[in-house]
Amino acid sequence: MLDYDDIMTILTIYEHNNFSKAANALFVGQPTLSKKVRDIEKTLGYEIFIRARGVSYVEMSKQGMELLPIIYKIKKLNDEAAEIKYAPQHSQIKIASSDGPYIAVINSAIEKLYQQGIKITYKLKNMSYAACVNAVSNDSIDLAFVGSNINRKYVSIFPLYEEKMVFICKAGIAPQSPVDPLQLDLSTSIYSPYSSEFTAWFKSTFHNQRSFIQCDLINQVKRFIDTMGFWSIVPYSVAEFIANDVDVAILPLIDAPPNRLIYYAIKADNKKMAVQEFLNCIKSMVQ
Repeated sequence: MLDYDDIMTILTIYEHNNFSKAANALFVGQPTLSKKVRDIEKTLGYEIFIRARGVSYVEMSKQGMELLPIIYKIKKLNDEAAEIKYAPQHSQIKIASSDGPYIAVINSAIEKLYQQGIKITYKLKNMSYAACVNAVSNDSIDLAFVGSNINRKYVSIFPLYEEKMVFICKAGIAPQSPVDPLQLDLSTSIYSPYSSEFTAWFKSTFHNQRSFIQCDLINQVKRFIDTMGFWSIVPYSVAEFIANDVDVAILPLIDAPPNRLIYYAIKADNKKMAVQEFLNCIKSMVQ
């Protein structure tokens, strides 16, 4: 009843929550997209999206929400069918994570397995923690690495490794070590939400004051430390990554934040040999 194009249309609108943004993502005009949705709804015999005049976002109808898990199952089957042609040569792993775990362990594991001659095709995504776990839940991702223990149905989450949080700034302007957070000036700071525990510590320590720059991308943190002389509090692996390109001071903190704990998320029924091989490689690196 629904072809693959119909499935991607529904999922793209759902993920963007907006017809205009979904049309841009699908490289079609909004009138064309609206007509396609009407045709799909006519075929199914019920409304999928609730659209209100003057409101930019759209919501799923009750029937649409019931259809959604079926749509994801159909997409998964289509994707698996399309991947069969690659099976004799390569196994495939779809991995999602924020920047930090890529820098700390994922990239190194990929390099290590490649050097060992293990043939795996990697599809890598950069996502927020919640989006990572959602992607595992709906089977669009095999394995995710996250900084929070997020509960989702059918998804198992296990602790993987932890690392201390440290202060970082350009070498020539470093404060006395260990750094007293209460003496820091937030007007020259960069904040990234590395974990829920770090977020709680930051808000409590700085009494809900805001940093001058708030961002998620580690390369942005590196740039602003280098070009603007700003400081940040980061996981140790991130500090080492920045230190490869920028002359920085990496210092401990008085009353430091809790260590950043990284988890991996996986479906309980995921038995892919390549996924287990990849996990075993990472576990051997962090022990």
